[in-house]
Amino acid sequence: MHSIVKIDKITAAGCQIDTAIELALSDKDVVSAAVLTHSAWSIVKDLLIVKGIESSRSWMPEHFPNSTENEVWKKLDEVWMFCKHANKDPNAIIEFSSKYIEPALFLLLYDFSQISVKSKTMDVYELWFIATNENLYKTYDVFTSASEFFPSINTMSPAKQRMVGLKAILSIT
Repeated sequence: MHSIVKIDKITAAGCQIDTAIELALSDKDVVSAAVLTHSAWSIVKDLLIVKGIESSRSWMPEHFPNSTENEVWKKLDEVWMFCKHANKDPNAIIEFSSKYIEPALFLLLYDFSQISVKSKTMDVYELWFIATNENLYKTYDVFTSASEFFPSINTMSPAKQRMVGLKAILSIT
């Protein structure tokens, strides 16, 4: 059965974010998680510009201390551009690190929250990210809530942390 879908840009970005979160935490498809994250962020970034609101991109050096904002954006953009411009080098192969996806999603959620209401998936992901990054957030009040929502998560392996995060998301949706 075919239907006509009518959707605005912020809703499209929200759908992409929710799917990227689930893919990133499930470790199923990091390529799609990266592409969806970048696609959604492109929409959100453009909508922020239209509204005259600053993007979280200025925070990138905090989350990626060994890289500049442009270097991080280039890494995030790498998979998106590889997929988007297949005609430039149809036999190309890409190697990329999935380590950029989780913090990129977190920064994207901040930007998204400035122009729309976050989904439950997004809220849980934010808590998960804060709880799993104690070194960045321990001094913030929200860390207490995040670590209560995800107790002992920092004693788990990264794979187990992602599994616990995904389970929490699936239980609320």
